[in-house]
Amino acid sequence: MFGAAKVVCYDLRLRESKSYRRESLASTDPLLLEGPALGAHTDITARSGPEMIKNRLGTDVFEAYRTPEYRFRIVNTWRSRNAVCEHNPLAVCDYRTVDPEVDLIACDRVIPERAGEVYYIHHSERQQWATMLIVQCFLKNQTVDEIAVMLMYDSEPGKQAKYCPHISFKHLEARPDAPTRRSVETRSIVITKR
Repeated sequence: MFGAAKVVCYDLRLRESKSYRRESLASTDPLLLEGPALGAHTDITARSGPEMIKNRLGTDVFEAYRTPEYRFRIVNTWRSRNAVCEHNPLAVCDYRTVDPEVDLIACDRVIPERAGEVYYIHHSERQQWATMLIVQCFLKNQTVDEIAVMLMYDSEPGKQAKYCPHISFKHLEARPDAPTRRSVETRSIVITKR
């Protein structure tokens, strides 16, 4: 997709819309099921992106690619594990409708395996949110065969998106018998030549 020189997947999350007692689960279990994220956010900030890349690649690999010849990105993939995702689907915000000076709130995110920084999104009427249910914008009733790819960080964003605000939401038109959301997401460092 990016013509990458190197890709390192550093995180995998399984999510399900169900209630459970977090304290009864092993937080270091890579197959730990988490609920959908309910606050609008990005997974990385301008400050935490380079730190995350260096920490995940290791200093030697990071320094080998930290030259004028290469560009770093952090990319998420998201897909339903259900035949069709109706319950708590994903919505994304058009980056061009977010005012970074007003809408982005940098917050620490501390989880057992790491600490980092994310942006939470302050709501504004100017923001344009598209759901995976809107066919002309993204994926209506996203199926298990359709993957959403979201840019979370770019070392050279230029005028294009620097990140992708996103959130799960309660879909009021979902069938009453629609299965609860089951999804999988990955976070990867993508290194490309400039």
